[in-house]
Amino acid sequence: MDRVTAALVFNRICELGSLSAAARALNISRPMVSRYLDEMEKWAGARLLHRSSRRLTITPAGEKVLEKTRALSRLAEEIAGPGASSEPHGTLRVACAHSTATHILGPMIPAFLARYPAVRLELEINNQPVSLVGERIDVAIRITDDPEPGAIARRLGSCPSVVCASPVYVQQHGHPQTPEALSQHNCLHYSRFAGQRWQFRDRHGEAVSAVVSGNFSAGISS
Repeated sequence: MDRVTAALVFNRICELGSLSAAARALNISRPMVSRYLDEMEKWAGARLLHRSSRRLTITPAGEKVLEKTRALSRLAEEIAGPGASSEPHGTLRVACAHSTATHILGPMIPAFLARYPAVRLELEINNQPVSLVGERIDVAIRITDDPEPGAIARRLGSCPSVVCASPVYVQQHGHPQTPEALSQHNCLHYSRFAGQRWQFRDRHGEAVSAVVSGNFSAGISS
């Protein structure tokens, strides 16, 4: 994990008084802020903050570290300098599946490049998960319920599925009337998704799950 970023996150936690406030200010998730704080405490070799359900209290070790991280923050601002551009620039390597590139990213790319003309976009299209480090990927957009361990993941949206059956299957085995009834049917599994539980929403928006099974699975490979 980037220790410089961890130091800057620690500054914001101390400045704003809570992990949640720092997360909102930095536009990252609260668990990510917590991970950066853990990294700072490992780096310092000491507990920097006392955490309770009501408040954060900085420790004596935290006071000393805060002096240094504030100095680091000032140094970062000086390095950027008055002439530094805040406009995004450079190469951005993005990995995604073919369907994501075709139906989601494709229509957005012209507007993105028009808005950020100094950015060079490289799109790596592969239906197989790629190594972010090994392939020098900056961002991977994936449809999955099992994110890569150690990766910083953020949910961008949902990808609803349609439950369907062939007329022949329905004629032979009947039409399930509820999600729970799917447990009595031979269901096709998408091999890229973990687990045997399908999630639904009822007409009132309440979550309903069904444990399914079947003797056939399929996936997509490049």
